[in-house]
Amino acid sequence: MFHGLPFLLIEISLDYNSAYSPRTETFFIVHNGTKSAVTVTQGPCDFAWGQPVLNGSLTKGEASSASIYVPYIDASGDENVSFSVTLGGASAGLSVENLTALLAAGNGTAVLPITGTPAKAGEVTFAVSVDGKSIGTATATIAGTNDPSGIPCGWNFYDIGYTGDNASEVASTSFGQDWVPSPHRVYPTHGDNADAYFTAVSAVGCTNWTFNPSIQAQALKLDDYWLAYIPVKNFPEGGKITVDMGCGGAGGSVGFYYFEYSVDGTTWKGVPGAKECTRGTDTFLAHLWNTGSSISASGYTNTRKTYDKATDDTYQKYTFAVDGLTNGVLYLRLRVLKYRATPGSTADNNGTGWTDIKGFEVNWAE
Repeated sequence: MFHGLPFLLIEISLDYNSAYSPRTETFFIVHNGTKSAVTVTQGPCDFAWGQPVLNGSLTKGEASSASIYVPYIDASGDENVSFSVTLGGASAGLSVENLTALLAAGNGTAVLPITGTPAKAGEVTFAVSVDGKSIGTATATIAGTNDPSGIPCGWNFYDIGYTGDNASEVASTSFGQDWVPSPHRVYPTHGDNADAYFTAVSAVGCTNWTFNPSIQAQALKLDDYWLAYIPVKNFPEGGKITVDMGCGGAGGSVGFYYFEYSVDGTTWKGVPGAKECTRGTDTFLAHLWNTGSSISASGYTNTRKTYDKATDDTYQKYTFAVDGLTNGVLYLRLRVLKYRATPGSTADNNGTGWTDIKGFEVNWAE
């Protein structure tokens, strides 16, 4: 209470803080010979860069049509930034021009074209800096004329640091996710195979599809499946790959999957290493399954929206050889089995719940 004494109201207006850290400034008020310091601290902006990734492929002796995608979130629309890229490894013949760009407000992706023709095969790195500050490195393998290409590739939004609905926007802007028409396709978050995609195949059609940040589909039933479509070149006869994965879902959705591969999209072979599972008196083989902690049902620990391979109790990894494929498409699918996700339930998957794939990543076996 001022008891009738006059007072001076001072209004301070601050510009948007586009810095990555808080900023503090001090100004002084002088009144009746008294100098008083006033310190104002403003928090950092919500703007953030995502992990740079390579879009497209690079082959020795072939002109590059690849680019570096740099996703960002929560831009104000006032960010005028300068990109620079330092190349390393087998980078002879390639270049990335410095680029200055005004970012669009909200979430989006900056595209940095890679120009030139690779002079040699091998791993190449693209260290991206913005206004002189490093924000991450994209890595790719330049294929030789006879080198295998198309692998590695993978789908894992957790690994690149996106959560919740934000993953949907990143998927649609950075990874070319087709919302319509069906089938929906998600292009890889990892690797440089621009023609690979991940989708869900349903006899009656999925009723819905989203990211959160798992890849999610609704209403998958018995013998529907998740499908990874991976074009490859120069795949070695009997070449071995490793696939690791994790899942989640609603209690009434898919509980178990059987993992298969094909080199023609018609004839399917079961991947070695399936585990024996039991529901009631029924014993069957499965490769991937939900647990109590991986579903969002009352009474269970809910880790459905987290994915740490070291601790996730749905995480599975399989290594196997693929025969009969040189240049063509490697098809990998997780086929839906009978029982629902709720632990111990002998009821059929009800075909209405959401089912999640947390990650599905394909690499050459060491």
